[in-house]
Amino acid sequence: MPIEGIQAQRYPESGTGAGPFGIRPVDPTSAGEYPSRMETWPLRLKPGTDLRQELEALTREKAWMAAFVVAGIGSLSKASLRLASAPLACRIDGNLELLCLSGTLCPDGAHLHASVSDADGQILGGHVGQGCIVRTTAEILVAVLPEWRFAREFDASTGYVELVIREATAHSTSEIAYGSPGLVPQPDGAPRRQSPHD
Repeated sequence: MPIEGIQAQRYPESGTGAGPFGIRPVDPTSAGEYPSRMETWPLRLKPGTDLRQELEALTREKAWMAAFVVAGIGSLSKASLRLASAPLACRIDGNLELLCLSGTLCPDGAHLHASVSDADGQILGGHVGQGCIVRTTAEILVAVLPEWRFAREFDASTGYVELVIREATAHSTSEIAYGSPGLVPQPDGAPRRQSPHD
């Protein structure tokens, strides 16, 4: 079953340049065949920087409307990670290796996950909160999708604020909401359940 949004062409098994199973990616220079373009931003965050705050500030400063943190490595002097189903983040102090960082960025905020290891090699992962402080470096690759707009809106099916994906065209009403058949924006002033991603 093909993955939605990924295009590939099948070539005979003996076809020149075909990858495994005879699949060759579509040439991105072919007009009308490539689903979206992407801009990449390699970043290095310096010691003392709050990882999440800096990525959210860059998102606002650069006016990124839809972006992914594709990869991130480095070191932290402290971390704030919320574990699965936990109501609050846990604090981890000490020298930590940032093993991986990924997530989404939009004007409504960041949804980031990370794995870190301590001096004994024990690994912990979870949702990145504010308070993940860079120790020596954080080397991050951000992919910006200029043809898309991300937002976080209340999803009645989960009870949380979730990612909504829209095309960036000025008059487009096209919307993709994974895992939710219908998004119901929450009325202004109504109490709202905090997203597990905050």
